[in-house]
Amino acid sequence: METNKTKNTDLFLIDPRNIVVVDGFNVRRDFDLDELKEQIKAKGVLNPLTVIAFKDDEGNEKYKLVDGERRYRATMLAISEGADIPYVRAMKARKDASTEELYIQQMMRNEGKKFTVCHGFFFIHQPLFHGSSPNTYHPYIDAP
Repeated sequence: METNKTKNTDLFLIDPRNIVVVDGFNVRRDFDLDELKEQIKAKGVLNPLTVIAFKDDEGNEKYKLVDGERRYRATMLAISEGADIPYVRAMKARKDASTEELYIQQMMRNEGKKFTVCHGFFFIHQPLFHGSSPNTYHPYIDAP
């Protein structure tokens, strides 16, 4: 039996202050941060964030957050309370990843606070509001 080759999935250490959250990208509205904030203060961010690197108007490298907004918010809250968190682990997503791919990855990787049925509905339908056809989902999930 032939097996798949190992793939390189580098983790990067990035300053959380250089992360930009895109308004409306995450369907979650209730982040419930207190317990996670305390965990991050004690152990750091255990699960890497997913970001897309870009340059701002001054040429500084910034990162668009595409997965891990709850972890990011808890990190920034811990920093605001005096925690010393100079870096968080992050994976870089492909710059050419489609919005649909990013939504699906966000939904599939959710390991934190569980999504409600309503969140699931928005995950399925949000890409359609951005002009995608239901056929975009195949082979990931059944189209709505």
